[in-house]
Amino acid sequence: MPEFEAYTPKGKKMNVQNFKGKVLVLDFWASWCGPCRQEVPNLKKAYEEFKNKNVEFLSVSVDAKKEDWIKALKEENMPWPQAQAPNGGRQVMDTYLFLLFW
Repeated sequence: MPEFEAYTPKGKKMNVQNFKGKVLVLDFWASWCGPCRQEVPNLKKAYEEFKNKNVEFLSVSVDAKKEDWIKALKEENMPWPQAQAPNGGRQVMDTYLFLLFW
């Protein structure tokens, strides 16, 4: 899995190496992305089903503004690790070849 840079709400660096040896569900999202936010209930169901089966979840925000991300985190209340990619996620979007559109 390609490496990328992201940081927890408290500023700790987070990357895929933190999950080495486990199955990782990697979720990219943004506070402004309606389809991303609509998917959160499904992610919560999957998390509850697999959290004790050596499956880890990591949601990575590509929000440009930390305060928007933090507000959305509080609203969504996702219990698994969260991180924000720097620079609006440009590097991670290039690495994983995806775009989010509004």
